[in-house]
Order: sequence, then C-alpha cells, then structure tokens
Amino acid sequence: MQTDILIIGGGFSGTLLAIHLLRRSPSLSLTVMERGLLPGRGLAYTSPHKFHLLNVPAGEMSAFADVPDDFLRWARIHFDAGLQERSFPPRWVYGSYVENLLQKARAECGGERFQWLHEEAHSLCRRGRLLAVETSAGKEVVARAVVVATGNFPPANPRVPGLEEPGPHYFQFPWSPAAIEDLQPADSVLLLGSGLTCVDLIMALRSKGFLGTIHVLSRKGLFPHARRQQRPIEPWPVFWNQGSPRTVRGLMRLVRAQVAAAAEKGFDWRAVLDTLRPATPEIWQSLPLAERKRFLRHARVYWDIHRHRAAPEIADILADMQAEGRVRLHTGILKRYFRLAEGAKVKFRDRQTGEGDTASKSRHQLHWFRNRLPAHR
Repeated sequence: MQTDILIIGGGFSGTLLAIHLLRRSPSLSLTVMERGLLPGRGLAYTSPHKFHLLNVPAGEMSAFADVPDDFLRWARIHFDAGLQERSFPPRWVYGSYVENLLQKARAECGGERFQWLHEEAHSLCRRGRLLAVETSAGKEVVARAVVVATGNFPPANPRVPGLEEPGPHYFQFPWSPAAIEDLQPADSVLLLGSGLTCVDLIMALRSKGFLGTIHVLSRKGLFPHARRQQRPIEPWPVFWNQGSPRTVRGLMRLVRAQVAAAAEKGFDWRAVLDTLRPATPEIWQSLPLAERKRFLRHARVYWDIHRHRAAPEIADILADMQAEGRVRLHTGILKRYFRLAEGAKVKFRDRQTGEGDTASKSRHQLHWFRNRLPAHR
C-alpha cells in the first residue's frame, strides 16, 4: 500500500500528530502503524491505577493551542461535571480524550485518507524519493515521509557487577506486567532512580495494596517537586531570548536571578520555570554540543525535579508514605547486585557518609529489583 505520510507509533505523540495533520492538511493521505489496540495511550495514558494522575492541571491540557479549555470541557461531559481548571484527573481520562479526538478527525475527513494499521514496523529503506517500511508480518507500506514516534525504549542495565545475569527478581522494564504482581505484605522493593517514573511505580504499588517497604536509591536523593494548587495571578514575563547565555552556568545564573526577582514580587519559582516551557526546545537547540553534555552530566536532575512536577495530591501521598516509613529514600551509588534464591541483595555507597558496607544503609534484602526508566512527560 502507499500513503503520503506514515507515522510509526500510535501512542500520544503519534496520535496527536495524526489528529493535527488530518485537521490541517485535507489533501494528504495518512497511515498510523501501531501494534497496540488503543490509540493515543502509550505508556503514559494506559495506566488503570487510580493514583496515576496527570502531572499538569486539566485547564492546561488541551490538545489545541487555539482552544485552551478543550480538554476541560470534554472531561466535564465525559468524566466529572465538577472538574475544575486546577484539578488533576486520572491519566486514563486523557487517553480517552485523545482517542475521541482521533475518531472525530477521522469522521470529518470521511475516513478515506486515513488508515490505522495494527502492525509492527520491521525495517525501513529508501526507494528512490520514497520510503518503504516492511512490517513484521511481511507487508510493505510506501510513503513520501515517515515519522518515528515510538517513545522511550527500555533503559540499559546499570554497569555494575552482578547484573550480567540478574535473575527473575530484577525487572529492566518498569511497566512489565509481572513486576508488581505476587508481592507479599512482608516483601520489600527497591526502585533505582527517584524521578516521576519512580513516583508512578510507588503509586501503582499503593493501588495494588502493597504494604511492604519501598526503598528508593538515587544518586542525588531528590523526588520531584509538587505543583501549586493555585494558578498565579498573572504569568511571569518571558525572559529568555536570543541574547541569553549559551552556557549551562550562564543559564543557571539567569534563572536564579529571575527566581529572586519573582520572589520579591510575590511570585513562586514555579511561575519562572513555567515561562521557559514554550522555549525549551529552542533553548536546547541553541546550546553547543559541549554545553548539552555538561547539562546532562550536572544539571539535568535539578531541571527534572523542578520542571517535571507531581500533582499536589500525589506529592502529599508520597510525603505521608515517607513519614510512615513505607518509602525510604537513600542517596548513593549502586556498586553491586547479588542474585539470591528468594530475592536479591544490593550494595551501594552512601553519598553522605561515603560508606559502602554498612547493613543499615548499604545492604537491603529485596524480593525484586527495578531499574529506572527516564521520565518522558
């Protein structure tokens, strides 16, 4: 078969791109190739867990910049009539919203120039001025342009002794169906990394009724900050421009100066970070390669916990679980993984004390061990 544009991946990004192309380009033929059955979900919006909420309030989640309350109005009709602009509904609600948008866009174009293929891409090659994609079933799709929207791949294993053959209690992929099944009340769990994916896993365990101890090991020992319940009276003015610094150190100074100026006028630091949101791709593209590498080495974790924040309700639950001792955050570096018959044991170097062999801080009996998946929201 032949199409103008082929999108490989029908999660949130691929589906939303298809929606916008259908709305704006009435003459183009479009095909989405996705092995899953539900469009628009991906990892982010597939979760059935009630504690998996949006990380952005409903009033800011419209799929269309020119209709900022589109999602809010839809959710009030199809989910909760009392939903407020600053509410954080479950993620599955947003997945349903995106699927509904695709259905509407497809109906408006008559369905003749759009196809959804339940296939998996196997290979891609050039064929003159066109691109040919072969599926795992042996079919071929030829397109003028191909968009790869496959999302995040599973992370690599940490390069530490013992993880060459980690055994059945280690899960490289955080959302493996078996990862949070068959846990007993006395079990303990270790999550490597403390970003939003870690918080999601803690909430999934809570939804499952897990009552054991959840250990979190992180190099910096930082959980994401919480979003504010109230919107600021007015947005903080845009301060980044083409004349802004092109170094990580210069950008840090600029942001800190803006946060200090905002505090003097009664603004929260979150208002300053939110101002950078539309300009983030442009800022990244403006940095030299050496500065991008420097950012990833030294500043990324601080950017992540300030920029990618948790819903207020989730942050409160996490704080309560920490206070109760059900979640224990450890700051350190993983040094070794030990495979045991009934679980696993790890050794890590405590960042604060430098110790690496104390039972209280450096060794934990585990019934399974999880690796980190970088946050993508």
